[in-house]
Amino acid sequence: MVNQFSDIRDLSPEELKSFFIAHKEKPFRGRQVFDWLWKKINVPLFEEMTDIPKICREMLNSNFNFSQGQPGKNTGKQGWYHIKIGLQPL
Repeated sequence: MVNQFSDIRDLSPEELKSFFIAHKEKPFRGRQVFDWLWKKINVPLFEEMTDIPKICREMLNSNFNFSQGQPGKNTGKQGWYHIKIGLQPL
């Protein structure tokens, strides 16, 4: 069972599929969302997932959030910015 407002990026494709099945939606939506999160453009908003029905995007928005990396300092010689991402131990 998925907790409300957990980070959606913590879910596997199978867990996303189960979420959609539990909400009476088509199972392939899980793979679709997973692709948006990790293969397409790593979107920070559900509204940007344009090939997913609005009702599904609203459902995702009501149940999940996105963890955000924290921008670091501009320490690179070429003006690069570093992103800090906190990882949880397994």
